[in-house]
Amino acid sequence: VINQSGTVEETNHYYPFGGVFANTGNTQPYKYNGKEFDGKKGVNLYDYGARHYDAALGRFTTVDSLAEKHYSESLYTYCYSNPINCIEPNGKDGIYIAFPDYKISTPIGKIGNLGHAGVLLIDNKTGVTKYYEYGRYDKEGKGIVRTFAVPDVKMGQDKKPTLESLNKTLSVISEQAGHGGRIEGAYIESDKFKEMKTYAESKIAENSNPKRKEYSLRNNNCGTFAADVLKQDPSVKDKAPVIIDSRPNSIVKEYQNSFKSLNYDPKKRQVKIE
Repeated sequence: VINQSGTVEETNHYYPFGGVFANTGNTQPYKYNGKEFDGKKGVNLYDYGARHYDAALGRFTTVDSLAEKHYSESLYTYCYSNPINCIEPNGKDGIYIAFPDYKISTPIGKIGNLGHAGVLLIDNKTGVTKYYEYGRYDKEGKGIVRTFAVPDVKMGQDKKPTLESLNKTLSVISEQAGHGGRIEGAYIESDKFKEMKTYAESKIAENSNPKRKEYSLRNNNCGTFAADVLKQDPSVKDKAPVIIDSRPNSIVKEYQNSFKSLNYDPKKRQVKIE
């Protein structure tokens, strides 16, 4: 953790299951996997929203509410006991996110000017926040949808995320998904958080389907996926631009013409919504 002047105020070094083996400072509560750590009165648990996690044991403290989907696993297991390769994610605005400086890998090397995209969903009643992205993260290169934990935002009296909390969330996304680069986005107000989340999760479920539609720079990429998630709101679909240029950097420009623009500067750690 660094402050605005670039001074390091906190560092944490973790074992794979989240136990801390070295650290300096304690300036903020978000620790392992971006989750809030409760160390009061010796509790020492991470708050994952639906359940609390004990890093010393590598187990959740209560049973999985979706245990019937994973009957071969322990009801208390964390990341299928494989935290190196897996993460544990834990109504209602959506943000189309693009990383304009991101270079993507192709058979002929890394290429710029295309960008990379994802989608950030926010429940504007609770602040629950989810991030999803699509890309060729699998060995076959067919494309899969993935998610990783991000800090939930805090809602202000105006029922919108506070800029301070949104800054923290975008900082994590920039580091983990955008090579620490800038973020350009379209801020879309919607009451279809549940529908958007359900669609994104259904695409994650398709990752194991060998017959799923393959990744294509032309018509099935990270940018088109993010747009499809947002279109689960009929009002967004009606207002969404017709995509002719499917490059993520181009799609976000089109959406910014129809919705509010969002820009995050990682150097200043500052977000602007206009």
